[in-house]
Amino acid sequence: MLNKNLLFFAFISVLICACAAAAEGPRLTLENTTWDFGLIDRSQPAVKELTITNSGDAPLIIDRMFTDCDCLSYELKRSTIPAYGYSVLKIFYDPGGKPPGEDITSLSILSNDGPEAETITFYATISSDKSSFEKYPSVPSMTSKELKSLIGAGKTPVLLDVRSRPSFLVRHIPGALSFPRKLFDRKDPLTEKTLSSIGKDDLVVVYCGTGYNSSFVAEELINRGYKAVNLDGISRWTNLGYPVSAAAGPDADMSKGEK
Repeated sequence: MLNKNLLFFAFISVLICACAAAAEGPRLTLENTTWDFGLIDRSQPAVKELTITNSGDAPLIIDRMFTDCDCLSYELKRSTIPAYGYSVLKIFYDPGGKPPGEDITSLSILSNDGPEAETITFYATISSDKSSFEKYPSVPSMTSKELKSLIGAGKTPVLLDVRSRPSFLVRHIPGALSFPRKLFDRKDPLTEKTLSSIGKDDLVVVYCGTGYNSSFVAEELINRGYKAVNLDGISRWTNLGYPVSAAAGPDADMSKGEK
């Protein structure tokens, strides 16, 4: 009888310890994993505040956040959230020159709560007022599948990523060069130096999140004598399961995304 009681209490002790161990650590909990901005006027960017909660019993550290489109930016009140605490995440959505219709973007969050990113998906319907946006320039295009086949055949082109530097640092197509459109538009020495190293006979594949900003860069490169084509975007590339590279660096400001 005594042995049975000892075994019972030993079992209960092990169970309690196991449950306690399972409860330890930070736990990232999102208020919403999707959000619909509804109908958006390009002249009035949308703003939304969401809450990131730490439901665990250890500090939650937000290591990195990244978006799949420069139209989406953010501000995080604090990147270290105490046990059972929370932080306010402010989202800014500016469709800018995107064409009318449905738009889907996302924000991914990496933390010390496991290796997998938590993702918030945002939906919006952009108004059809054509006077408030630039049209896509007519430039040669390339699909992600075509680029993947080209690389697989050993014919890797010059890849220019025209998104912001923080977005590039978080993920980019392997072998791509950071070539932010904002710098290129003002003929910054950094992008001009990169451009000077590219031959006029080299195939140049330009990409951004969805193919919008990159189309304008591709057009300017063509006007300057380069063989440039516009890719359908890194969002499409990643959705197809193709590989991406990441590079951490001091440029990546984790608390505030570029607007």
